[in-house]
Amino acid sequence: MVAKICFCCVASFYLQRQVKVLLTQDLERNSNDIIGFLDASKARMQPSSSVPIASLPETIQLSRNEVSIALRVNETEADQHDDLDRTPTSGIPLNNSSARISMNTLSSSSLGLSKEFPRWMKTYFNWHRKRRLSLNETNWKSQKYLMLRCTHEDKKCGGLADRLKPLPYMILLAARHRRLFMIRWNTPTKLEEFLVPNKLNWSVPDWMEEHLLNDEVSRVSKLTAAKFSNFKKKDKDTMVVEGRIQDILGGAEYYEKTVTDPNETYEKVYHLLFKALFKPSPPIQALIDAKMKTDGLSPGKYAVAHYRAFYGIEGEKHKRGKQQLIHLAINAANCASAFHPGDPVYFASDSKSAVDAVKQYAKTENRPISVLDGDEALHIDKFSPENRTPPSDFYSVFVDLLLMANGNCVTYGQGGFGRFALLLSNNATCFGRHIYKGQPAKCEWKSA
Repeated sequence: MVAKICFCCVASFYLQRQVKVLLTQDLERNSNDIIGFLDASKARMQPSSSVPIASLPETIQLSRNEVSIALRVNETEADQHDDLDRTPTSGIPLNNSSARISMNTLSSSSLGLSKEFPRWMKTYFNWHRKRRLSLNETNWKSQKYLMLRCTHEDKKCGGLADRLKPLPYMILLAARHRRLFMIRWNTPTKLEEFLVPNKLNWSVPDWMEEHLLNDEVSRVSKLTAAKFSNFKKKDKDTMVVEGRIQDILGGAEYYEKTVTDPNETYEKVYHLLFKALFKPSPPIQALIDAKMKTDGLSPGKYAVAHYRAFYGIEGEKHKRGKQQLIHLAINAANCASAFHPGDPVYFASDSKSAVDAVKQYAKTENRPISVLDGDEALHIDKFSPENRTPPSDFYSVFVDLLLMANGNCVTYGQGGFGRFALLLSNNATCFGRHIYKGQPAKCEWKSA
C-alpha cells in the first residue's frame, strides 16, 4: 500500500500551495484516494498541447490576473522616464488600481513574452533590455547590479537545481531595487556553454568580469534568501550585490510573501521565466534535436523517469550494489510507463550502469524507452578546477534536464534533479515517486 501511495501522489498537488510540496516534501494521501488515481485521472494525464522546451517558445497555459507595479507618475512624466526609474524603492506594491504603467521602453509583445507573465516582470524585462543595450565599459559604473553567482571563490554552489531555483526571487529583487540582473557563473565553466540568454541578456561581459576580479567596485555577498530580503542601507549604496541562495526552497517562500496575487505562485511563474531567460546553446540544442528525432520523441507525448542512484554517496558509489541498482532503475522506468501506456519513456540517471540496464531492458519485448548514451553523467558541483574538465563533459546534464522537462509527467526518487525537471515542465501537476522515504514502489511495465 505504501508503494501505491508513493507512486501516485498527484491527486491534490495543484490544490495546495504547490511550491513547498514540489521543493520540500511529498504528498501523502490516504489509500482510498490514491488506489483509483490512474483510472480516475486518465484525462488529466493525457499529453498536453505543450511545445518543445528545446526550442524554448512562449506558451500560454495558465489563466490568472496580472500583477502590476504601482508607478507613481503622471501621464506627462511617463513620456520622459522609463518604468522602473519611477517605481517606489520600498518595494513592489501590487494590484493598485491607480497605477499607471508607461511602456515607453520596448513593448512586451516585441520581446515575445507570454501573456501569462506578471505585468511587473514584463515591465522589468523591458527596462532591463533598454539599460543593457546602452551598457558599455565606459558607463557601466553608473548602474547597480544584482548577480546570481557561482564562481571559484564559492566553496559550494550545489547542483544545477540548487543554482537555478532562486531565479524568480532574484528577478523580483532586481526589479524592486532597480538593478540589472546578471548571472555570474564560471564553475565548472561559464553557463553560456550550456544555456544562452533568450529574452533578457543576463550574461556578464568579459570586460566587466575583469573589473570585478580586480575589485574596482563595491561588492557585497549574500548567501541566503533571508539576507537577500533584508537590503540594508549599505547594500543599497553598493554597486554589486551578488551571491546565491543555497537552500531547498530557493527563495520561493519569500517570492510568494512579496507578491500579493495568490495566483502568482512561484511554480506557475518558474517555467515561463526559465524559457524567457534561457535557450540551449548550439551544441546542447543539436544533441536534443538528434535524440528526439532518433528516438521518436514528440513534445508532451512521453513520460519521464529519473533515478538518482548515488544521492549522498557520490564519493562512495561502491555502496550501491549493482543488482539493487539495476532493479531500481528498471522499476523506475516501469513506474513511468503507467502515465501513458504505450507511449515512450525517457529515462535518465547519474549511473551508467542504470542507463545501460534500462537500455537492455528496452530491447526485451521492444519497449519504447529512450536513454542518453555516453559516459556516466557528472554532478555539476563535483567539479575541481585542477581537473580542467572540458565543458562538453557536462553536456549530458543539460540535455537530460531539457529532455525531461519536454515530456509529460515525471516519476522521480531521491535528489532534486527530477523535481527540477518537473518544475520546468508544462504539466507540473502530473508526477509520481518510484522511491519514497527510502522505499521503492513496485511497478510493472504498462503497455497500451
